Amino acid sequence: MLVITLCVYYHRRMVIISVFFIIAFSSFVQTASGFGIALISTPLLINLVGITITAPLVALVAMLCRIVMLIHYHENFNIAEVWRMMLTAIIGIPFGFLLYLSLDKHTVEILLGVIVAGYAVYSLISPKVPPMSDNRWAYGLGFIAGILGGAYNMGGMPAVIYGTGRQWSPKTFKGNLQLVALVTGTLIIITRGASGEYTPTVLVLVLVGAPATVFGAILGFWSDNYLRGILFRRGVLVLMLVIGLDLIF
Repeated sequence: MLVITLCVYYHRRMVIISVFFIIAFSSFVQTASGFGIALISTPLLINLVGITITAPLVALVAMLCRIVMLIHYHENFNIAEVWRMMLTAIIGIPFGFLLYLSLDKHTVEILLGVIVAGYAVYSLISPKVPPMSDNRWAYGLGFIAGILGGAYNMGGMPAVIYGTGRQWSPKTFKGNLQLVALVTGTLIIITRGASGEYTPTVLVLVLVGAPATVFGAILGFWSDNYLRGILFRRGVLVLMLVIGLDLIF
């Protein structure tokens, strides 16, 4: 009995430590590159605590990270550039959440792996995104962002494509992405809360994830002037590819 108790205690302790470092690293990547907290933390946490805990947990800690980033980049976002994307993303979120509820968890994980690995391959190949002089691109990409956000908390990928096409500066890129994610993430959190996903286990892990998020964000801001942007981004994308393939296979 004592051995079983010690094993359970050790397992719980390792889970908490692992959750802290996964979220801290994901927050670091997010603040250093402008994206990545959900793309990295979700697949890793799924393998650790399962999709039912991961989805609401990531929604909350990602929101905290975005708030911290918006405070830091408060002079660098332009709402005129992103309001169209926010509007259609809000419309797309319920569709994504219904998709998430309608699929069995194994299928959700495989699709998540396909999305993460596909985005990593796309970004590593670096196809040239055509200039989007017409801001009506934001409507379609925003709707896709809403679906991915509602299903997987991963609405940032279409926003990254749009920002690249609009040729935003690095700081505007980071600020605008967080502004979109702040609005859509609020609706995602409300939706998940209404469905009863914020269990005591999730809330306990949020208490672990909150300081990890702030710690990772501080490291990301500090390293902003030291990291070699392209090299760092490619390293993150290779990691995402490995994580995505692990979920698929």
